[in-house]
Amino acid sequence: MARKETPSQATKRFCCECCGGIKSEVKNCGGDKPILGKDYPNCPLYKYRFGRGRISVRTIRKHCLLCMGESKSGVRECASKDCPLYPFRLGTNPNYKKKGRDQRSKIAVKKNLSKIGLESRLVAISSKQYKRV
Repeated sequence: MARKETPSQATKRFCCECCGGIKSEVKNCGGDKPILGKDYPNCPLYKYRFGRGRISVRTIRKHCLLCMGESKSGVRECASKDCPLYPFRLGTNPNYKKKGRDQRSKIAVKKNLSKIGLESRLVAISSKQYKRV
């Protein structure tokens, strides 16, 4: 099974592609300066361009929003599936298994009950209510 790419690895690959596939050009990319005048911000990926440091998926989302003209629906419906940042465009890391809200709240309730010494079996009545059996 192939190992999935981390956000840092995807960012490094994206920056290399952005510089025409020439790795030596990534160093001098100029993403620290506004490109289209003072209203257009610097590249949010600039300080992570070498794949060093831990980049937040929110930073990747910020870049995707800039790419799509600040359109949230544009990011959601992005057609650039070959972009290295595509899996992270929604601000989440697809490499982590998702636990539903119900699962997390059930675990929290069990932990709290065990802390106060009321270990018992819980039965879910609804998504937020439980009763002891």
